[in-house]
Amino acid sequence: MINNWLNYISNIHYKEIDLTLDRIFFVANKLDILPLAPFVITVSGTNGKGTTCRLIELILLHRGMRVGVYNSPHLINYKERIRINGKELSNSVHIKSFNIINYVRKLTSLSYFEFTTLSALHIFSQFKLDVVILEVGLGGRLDATNIVNTNLAIITNIDLDHTKFLGLTRNDIAKEKSGIFRSNVVAVIGDNDIPISVYEIADTIGTILYRYKYDWWLIHNNNYWCWQDHNKKLNNLPIPINIPIKNAAIAIAVINKLPFLIKRENICYGLVNAWLPGRFNVININPYIILDVAHNFHAIKYLINFLKKLPISGKIHVLIGIFRDKDFIKIINILNPLVNKWYCTNIKHHRSANCIDLIKHTNTNSLSFNNISEAWYYMINSINYNDVAIVLGSFITVSNIMKIINSKRCFIFNSNKKII
Repeated sequence: MINNWLNYISNIHYKEIDLTLDRIFFVANKLDILPLAPFVITVSGTNGKGTTCRLIELILLHRGMRVGVYNSPHLINYKERIRINGKELSNSVHIKSFNIINYVRKLTSLSYFEFTTLSALHIFSQFKLDVVILEVGLGGRLDATNIVNTNLAIITNIDLDHTKFLGLTRNDIAKEKSGIFRSNVVAVIGDNDIPISVYEIADTIGTILYRYKYDWWLIHNNNYWCWQDHNKKLNNLPIPINIPIKNAAIAIAVINKLPFLIKRENICYGLVNAWLPGRFNVININPYIILDVAHNFHAIKYLINFLKKLPISGKIHVLIGIFRDKDFIKIINILNPLVNKWYCTNIKHHRSANCIDLIKHTNTNSLSFNNISEAWYYMINSINYNDVAIVLGSFITVSNIMKIINSKRCFIFNSNKKII
């Protein structure tokens, strides 16, 4: 069973997060899995990595290329982390890879993320792929994915998160994320306020920066948008419904720097079809029910902009379950002016913020719950037809709600209440 393997992998290393490349390099060399593919794209950033990866993937698949993608974390099932040509793989493929890595590593201790990253790389090496897209788990310089030499690097944006590991300033965090840069390789930067450390590292190793608002732009109004750089312009592009337009623009900047002929129709297909569960995920209208794994200030600002575009006539309800090492005070404070009722919950995880600590910072009607399920059922039976219900704060929080929803066959409404 794959879950037995995942439990085993979770307990073979003494630290949950252990940022170093020595052990994973050693095992990767024994596996002889590098290089992975003719072209590798590595995606770092504070937010938007998953949706950016997904859009690039869809565009390349529509062009007829063979693509492997590694994302993390997963929401429902571990198999979400690895896709080959847009599809998840069977349990047997994963279990076979786990067995091989476990045999090869012998006494080498690997963290969960190191082990699963090696498994992804090992699986990719078994297929004849044209492009591999790797989402960085944490930072960049010492992230397990950085054992792979990238052909194109991406930093979607830079904000404060994981400060315990990456540093207390944007400049420190940018330095860690810039660790994925390589000599004579293009790095697409989606942040328009680029810290000096990005320039310093790029200058030192000879990385070619391709920067938002300096080298490429997006122009957006309610009816259309266009993308352009100094040499090319794409007019009247379809507005993506399920991903932020900024992430879409980053993906197109990447596409523009790939050594493949990619047509407008490939790009438009990706824009229309790209989405990832749990990211600005509207699962119902009337009432609006939104799932969003937003767990830092930057992501919450995106969520607020998303909400401003909705025709909201009722009240806003927010269920929040979040880790205590996140800046939940800042997150609650920025949302307080919009929220009519809070549902603060504990998460079944050792890093969970206590719901009592969360509720202290809310400035309106607030309730506390010992578990996510209890909070969800209370909220969903409290909202009216024209209200908005939002679940946010952690992948674990959203995952739990998705499991509850997936266990039901349908939603049933009367004129005022949501009934499950």
